Amino acid sequence: MNRSNLNDRLRRPVARPFIASLLVAAACLAGPVRASPAAEIVFEGARLGISQAEWNALPPPGKLSPHTKPTCSNDPDAAGLTLTAAERSAGVVVCAYVDAWGKLSLPVGFTFDQKYQLDHLRYWFAGGRLTQIRADVALDGFDALIGDFTRLYGPAARLVRDKVMMEVGPEPRITEFWTTPHGSIELVDPVEPANEIGLRFTSLSANAAPHALESARR
Repeated sequence: MNRSNLNDRLRRPVARPFIASLLVAAACLAGPVRASPAAEIVFEGARLGISQAEWNALPPPGKLSPHTKPTCSNDPDAAGLTLTAAERSAGVVVCAYVDAWGKLSLPVGFTFDQKYQLDHLRYWFAGGRLTQIRADVALDGFDALIGDFTRLYGPAARLVRDKVMMEVGPEPRITEFWTTPHGSIELVDPVEPANEIGLRFTSLSANAAPHALESARR
């Protein structure tokens, strides 16, 4: 890693929590931001609670290759989608998109808001329903994510500050939570191993599910 990249990575985590504080303060001065109390949780076109068949019928988010297709851990030819023994026992299924070239399946990269890199997009089903969406977004998408979530779901219900050990040492980390009658949204900045923003969208039914879908904090 060259010095300019290292210095950049050391600076950014300090600035984002400060910006988050300014956003919270500004929201308080301006008055409460009201979201629809019945707002459903949707990310990149997929709504929590839909069936696996409904998800399979959705077009992949963004303009992708004609070779892009959905794949799930319960498909005979699924590759790279692993589950724990507890998840398999609970009947959990994980799905994603791949670029299929004959027998070769390659991971697909996406963009959030048509601008920011979006990686590791995964869809988790339990009882045949979409219970969690997981994704990582590039660090420069922070303000866009906060803006979208506040507009859709209102101000964050909770903000936690701590530190996380990264490859350059301990760095400040913030975690913000939004809640709706349909579930919760969790944003963690930053996460390892790629030093990105971790996202988890979890349905209300999954919050008490025995398979305990994972947090974005890692």
